[in-house]
Amino acid sequence: MPLRIGLLLAVLLLAGCGSTQVAADQPERVAPPGTLRSTAKPVCEKLQRRIARLKVPDRADDPHLLLGFADAWAETVRDLRRLDPPAPERAKFRRMLTHFERAIRAARAVPTAEDEMALAAVVGLLDQGGKGATIAQSLGLAACSAFPPGPTKQELAELRRQFAKQFAQLPPLDQAADARRVGPRVKAPARP
Repeated sequence: MPLRIGLLLAVLLLAGCGSTQVAADQPERVAPPGTLRSTAKPVCEKLQRRIARLKVPDRADDPHLLLGFADAWAETVRDLRRLDPPAPERAKFRRMLTHFERAIRAARAVPTAEDEMALAAVVGLLDQGGKGATIAQSLGLAACSAFPPGPTKQELAELRRQFAKQFAQLPPLDQAADARRVGPRVKAPARP
């Protein structure tokens, strides 16, 4: 479990969670049509303040940090669900919230998951958080996400090109073995 929480803590710190300084809390408002960004901004700023207020435990494997992170994010998603986005943005906004809710469920599953399931929970958290962050960025609501956006199609294509280039520089795997490096085969005695 220490590796799992430590890995996630490192990802969160690299994402910049808790590093934003924001002014005092503003009262919640429901968005009139056409003003999603301006109305969601105070709600999203609360997320940054909530994350900044999380107490870092003495031990990296303490599940309270991850659960506190999930609770802070869940409260923000609840507040965002109360908003009424304009019709052109409504579907994207709801899809973003769905990804965030899935990421929150995965974050809550990490501390209790065992073996391969812990890896699945971490991957789910990163995947769903990144997808939601990408949508949030496209809506101008990047502060609503506790994760950086996922890679774009162009970035993924560039990574594939780089991997293909590096893979092409490796020697082929189907080469004959060097006789000087391979010893004689050991044969088992015949059974009576």
